[in-house]
Amino acid sequence: MSQEIEYWCAFCDKREKVEAPTTFRTHYGHDVEDAACPDHAGAMEFLGDQCPGCVGGWGDCQMFTLVGNRSVSPDDLTTIRSGICPHRVNGTSSFGPGGFTAINLSKKSRYGGAFADAICDLQADV
Repeated sequence: MSQEIEYWCAFCDKREKVEAPTTFRTHYGHDVEDAACPDHAGAMEFLGDQCPGCVGGWGDCQMFTLVGNRSVSPDDLTTIRSGICPHRVNGTSSFGPGGFTAINLSKKSRYGGAFADAICDLQADV
């Protein structure tokens, strides 16, 4: 048995259908909407670098909301190009004699430019 899956790029109108051999069936449609075409694949690398350890899911992510609403600001794009998500919530802290200290253990992503370019492509397609 096989199942047809359609991948939709999250940043443009490209899509691709594939046949996947499987015995599984899904309750939802057979679409993957948070994928990226080859032109925007670097954006997914940025998400892989910046998203782990942040919020609990897309519903809690301010960056996801801004991208979805096509309202990412120029200042946010500058921060993204530097390799950091401007809305990242690291949540790491330390308590000591000096009191509470927030520690950001996030590492910069070398794919910030790719994510910013993908966002610009999406916002230009309004």
